[in-house]
Amino acid sequence: MVPLDVTEEVRSTPERIAPSRALGTRVLAPPPPSCSAPASPRQAAMAMHDPCVIAYLLAPELFRWREVNVAIETESPLAIGMTLIDWRGRSGRKPNARVIEAVDADGVYRLLAERLKRLP
Repeated sequence: MVPLDVTEEVRSTPERIAPSRALGTRVLAPPPPSCSAPASPRQAAMAMHDPCVIAYLLAPELFRWREVNVAIETESPLAIGMTLIDWRGRSGRKPNARVIEAVDADGVYRLLAERLKRLP
């Protein structure tokens, strides 16, 4: 599981996307919105949510994770559907998921540039 608080760290800053743009491949010319730097200082750089999952599959060393128990609340009217991560093991239930805690965001962009370099 790759939570949004982790993927929010993987934002497309100009410094991070410059190496991919410099490759001159048609993939980033022009760059897709998900890889674009902000158009103005007031606009936040885009986070790379879905690509983080693929980056984990290609280079798990860029991520730090823990094996923990994850459950979905199904009974509480106030929290139905909420994903509950037992970080402290207080439930006593066995771990059933690998949950990402941290990411080397710059490493994800280096991986992106490395893979884009292989394209024609």
